[in-house]
Amino acid sequence: MCDDLRGVERIPANVERSLKWLKGKGYLSLIKMENPWDSTLAQYRLNWKVTTNRLGIHRPLSLKPLAQEDQK
Repeated sequence: MCDDLRGVERIPANVERSLKWLKGKGYLSLIKMENPWDSTLAQYRLNWKVTTNRLGIHRPLSLKPLAQEDQK
Protein backbone atom coordinates (compact mmCIF):
# COMPACT_ATOMS: atom_id res chain seq x y z
CA MET A 1 0.00 0.00 0.00
CA CYS A 2 3.06 2.30 0.04
CA ASP A 3 3.11 4.76 -2.86
CA ASP A 4 6.90 5.17 -2.62
CA LEU A 5 7.42 1.45 -3.14
CA ARG A 6 4.82 1.27 -5.90
CA GLY A 7 6.78 3.95 -7.74
CA VAL A 8 9.80 1.62 -7.78
CA GLU A 9 8.03 -1.73 -8.29
CA ARG A 10 4.50 -2.06 -9.64
CA ILE A 11 4.10 -5.81 -8.97
CA PRO A 12 2.77 -6.23 -5.40
CA ALA A 13 4.20 -9.75 -5.05
CA ASN A 14 7.70 -8.42 -5.76
CA VAL A 15 7.28 -5.66 -3.16
CA GLU A 16 6.08 -8.18 -0.57
CA ARG A 17 8.95 -10.55 -1.38
CA SER A 18 11.45 -7.68 -0.99
CA LEU A 19 9.95 -6.60 2.35
CA LYS A 20 10.11 -10.18 3.64
CA TRP A 21 13.76 -10.44 2.53
CA LEU A 22 14.62 -7.16 4.30
CA LYS A 23 12.83 -8.40 7.42
CA GLY A 24 14.68 -11.72 7.26
CA LYS A 25 18.03 -9.88 7.05
CA GLY A 26 17.12 -7.75 10.08
CA TYR A 27 16.67 -4.42 8.28
CA LEU A 28 12.93 -4.28 9.02
CA SER A 29 10.80 -5.23 12.01
CA LEU A 30 7.14 -6.14 11.67
CA ILE A 31 5.08 -3.89 13.92
CA LYS A 32 1.49 -4.04 15.09
CA MET A 33 -0.29 -0.75 14.63
CA GLU A 34 -3.97 0.04 14.64
CA ASN A 35 -5.06 1.90 11.54
CA PRO A 36 -8.37 3.14 10.15
CA TRP A 37 -7.99 1.26 6.85
CA ASP A 38 -7.30 -2.37 7.65
CA SER A 39 -5.74 -3.54 10.89
CA THR A 40 -4.42 -6.68 9.15
CA LEU A 41 -1.97 -4.75 6.92
CA ALA A 42 1.65 -5.70 7.50
CA GLN A 43 3.56 -2.64 8.67
CA TYR A 44 7.30 -2.42 9.10
CA ARG A 45 9.77 -0.21 10.94
CA LEU A 46 13.33 0.29 9.76
CA ASN A 47 15.93 -1.10 12.16
CA TRP A 48 18.36 1.82 12.23
CA LYS A 49 20.99 -0.04 14.25
CA VAL A 50 21.30 -2.77 11.60
CA THR A 51 21.12 -0.25 8.75
CA THR A 52 23.87 1.90 10.28
CA ASN A 53 26.13 -1.04 11.18
CA ARG A 54 25.86 -2.79 7.81
CA LEU A 55 25.40 0.08 5.36
CA GLY A 56 26.79 3.12 7.18
CA ILE A 57 23.49 4.95 6.73
CA HIS A 58 22.53 6.93 9.82
CA ARG A 59 19.11 7.88 11.09
CA PRO A 60 18.10 11.33 9.78
CA LEU A 61 17.96 14.17 12.25
CA SER A 62 14.59 14.76 13.89
CA LEU A 63 12.41 17.39 12.29
CA LYS A 64 11.73 20.51 14.32
CA PRO A 65 9.45 23.41 13.52
CA LEU A 66 10.97 26.66 12.35
CA ALA A 67 10.95 29.53 14.77
CA GLN A 68 8.62 32.40 13.84
CA GLU A 69 11.62 34.62 12.92
CA ASP A 70 13.05 31.93 10.59
CA GLN A 71 9.93 31.81 8.41
CA LYS A 72 10.61 35.14 6.66
